[in-house]
This record gives sequence, structure tokens and C-alpha cells, in this order.
Amino acid sequence: MADVTVTPAYSSYKTIKVGIDSNGVAIIMFDRPKELNAVGSIDLNEVRNAIERLQTDDSCKVIILTGSGRAFSAGATLTDPNSRYGVRINPPVSELEHRDPGGPLAFALENSKKVTIAAVQGVAVGIGATMICAMDIRVSYKENRIGFVFNRRGIVPESMSTYFVPKLIGMSRALALFLTGAILPCSHPTLQPLFHELVDKPDQVLPKTVALATDIAKNCSVPANAAIKALVRNGADSSEEQHVLDSRALHALVVGNPIDVNEGTVSFLEKRDAVFKGTVKDIPSFIPWWKSKI
Repeated sequence: MADVTVTPAYSSYKTIKVGIDSNGVAIIMFDRPKELNAVGSIDLNEVRNAIERLQTDDSCKVIILTGSGRAFSAGATLTDPNSRYGVRINPPVSELEHRDPGGPLAFALENSKKVTIAAVQGVAVGIGATMICAMDIRVSYKENRIGFVFNRRGIVPESMSTYFVPKLIGMSRALALFLTGAILPCSHPTLQPLFHELVDKPDQVLPKTVALATDIAKNCSVPANAAIKALVRNGADSSEEQHVLDSRALHALVVGNPIDVNEGTVSFLEKRDAVFKGTVKDIPSFIPWWKSKI
């Protein structure tokens, strides 16, 4: 079973393990295998806290989220007597006051300045399925089971998955997933567009993901990737407006703070691998240009 060597600065967590290797790849691992990594408020808060801390940790360039044992996450725990599916019932809150507890984690994953990759080594159901949709890249194995089973519990999908999933796989496939509530293998045609790569066996998922993350960490610029993420995730409503945003980002990287642009150019001319040293401090200052509505 794959494990994580915990980095001392991140050793205080109770339900997750966090380790950063020498290449700048951070792994966050759900660590409750006996409970199939079912998540409650503590798990969600710990993962979100780790992601937020890793944003300003320059030893980290890429973040992997995975699970220990045979499940990535079997969904939400249902043991809190004061809430049901994350809705506080004792004392109750109003409809307009309530916020889905999976939302803050999804926001943290979506807004991460570092590339995020889901290594889905085991079954992912409920919030285990929805949280990975906020991430940049997903890797799993062919026969792994994914389930958006919310309507089979009388509720709706959470973690903004009704926003992310149609963008990732298209409206028709998203509706099929949500309205059937079926648990499907990753190789199913409906799910295939969700994943960057599918491997043959569960124990190949994390090594394959680490190799992918290492390639990104060693060969790609952190500020450039952060700008690309912003442009793709928060793009304009027209090609003309997108042209303006692209142009601003390019100018900011070339003229405003060219630390990685200079290295990228020189390494290309010298026919060697680039050694990028840019950090989140070098991300163009006009990012984010959008305003939060929450």
C-alpha cells in the first residue's frame, strides 16, 4: 500500500498525511482507510488548510490529493447527530444562511496557484467524486468506480460539481451522471473525458501521478502555470476580451517580472533543461482580475 513520508512542518494533522519530496511534489493523503476515507468536517478542514499552507510554501510546486487503502473516499460521514449531509439541523440554519461544507475545499482546490492532481487510487463516491472535479488533472485506473449518487439519497450534488462537471465532460454526460446516480467504472464512455490518464491497476495510480507531477514541477514555471490556470478557469465571455487578458498576462510575465521567461529563453538557446526559480510572488499582479461573489 502506498504511503507518504510526512514533512515535519505538516505533522500535526489528525486525518491526513502531507509530504513534500525533493522535486517539489506535495502529496496530501486521506488517512482513514478503515473508514474508506469517508470525510467529515475535520477531514475537509484539514485538507483545505494544507492546500492553503502549500500556496506559500516555495518548496511545493505541484499538489497531489489521494487516499490510503482501497478507497479514495467513500463520501461523507453520516455520524453527526446535529447535521444531515452537511446541513445544520440542531440548531437549524435558514436556507440562505446555509453553505455546503464541501464548497470551501472545492474553492481551495480551484483557486490553488499550484497545479493540483487527483490520484484516484480507489472508489470515489459522493463528495469523494465531486472534490476531484475542482482539481486541474485526474488520474485513475480503468475499473475504478466513481459515483455521483446524491439523488439516490434524496439530495443534490455538492462542492459546485453541477458547475464543474458539465464543463469537464459536457452537458449531456453530466446530466446522465447526475440523474441516474449510477456508480460507473472510469473506463465508461460517460466518465472517460474526466480523466487525463487511466492505468491498468490500482497500485499504478500514485506512481504514475507522481511521475506526471514531477515532470511539471521540474520543467514548468510556477508563475506561468498559475497564469494559465487563471486564464482557462476565469476566461472572458468573448474572444476579444480573452485576447486582452492573454495579452496582459504575457506582458506581465515578459516585462513585469521576467525571472522565468529569461531562464526559459536562455535554456532553450543553450539546449539544456530550464531551472525555473519563479514562485507565487512572481505571478502577475493583476491576477485575480475577477471578484468573488461569495
